[in-house]
Amino acid sequence: MTDVGSLNFHCIIPDDNSQTGKTFYTALFPSWRFRHQPPNEFWEITGPDGRTPQTAFLAIMTGPGTPKTPLQYYTVDSIDQHLSRAVELGAKVVVGKTPVPGVGYFAELADPIGSPFGLWENTPQSPQSKTPKETLKKIGPKAFTAEDYKPGLIRHIVLFQYLPDVTAEQRGQVVERFLALQDACQRNGARYILSIETGAQSSGEGADKWLNQGFIVTFKSEGDRNYYVGQPVVEDPAYYDPAHQVYKDFVKPLVSDSDVLVFDFPVEQQTYLRVMPA
Repeated sequence: MTDVGSLNFHCIIPDDNSQTGKTFYTALFPSWRFRHQPPNEFWEITGPDGRTPQTAFLAIMTGPGTPKTPLQYYTVDSIDQHLSRAVELGAKVVVGKTPVPGVGYFAELADPIGSPFGLWENTPQSPQSKTPKETLKKIGPKAFTAEDYKPGLIRHIVLFQYLPDVTAEQRGQVVERFLALQDACQRNGARYILSIETGAQSSGEGADKWLNQGFIVTFKSEGDRNYYVGQPVVEDPAYYDPAHQVYKDFVKPLVSDSDVLVFDFPVEQQTYLRVMPA
């Protein structure tokens, strides 16, 4: 059972498909930032520095039983054990143990005087998986950003949404300056970005999450990618690319902090269209 010394909690603020709540809280608290947490319709709420002392989430929730007010969830090591114990102590189960794919489980209850609260259980993480910052701490920035660190093609995908008042001219500058990184980003006097591709969102499937500009950057190793990315993973400026940092400072006022998605992956398998000779 979770004791008070290890207790931590988060708050869920319900929203609807039109994102009324997100629009409201963005206007009410301009310093709030919303970071999308795929694959579910959750937005983590943080401060302007990307940090928050207590985690809060805004979630799109619809259908019967959707809560109308923010709800506090307490993180436990076993929802099953805590549900049983809570019922023994006089609580009522409102929503039983429910999975959130790839993230964890939640349950909602009313305590003996009727006050609502939730329980949260995280999905166990694979013991062999380490975050980039954990790896950096273990091997040091020199090895982490070395050109030959984990060689192999790496795709670095960046998607973001322009702020409403960004002009067409400014959008053009964003794209032009991003493409110029191909030449501007160098290490030891040589270019290291293999390619940069970009384009505006054109899908009609309705699953674009309001993102409207995409870039794909390809590297020959994770070390090159790490050197390029820099902050917030690599904090020492001696081990990240100053040209990319200048670009990030330039583009930050033009895009929505809450609607930026970065997804990297090593190219493990490829298929190609084979054109047979006539």
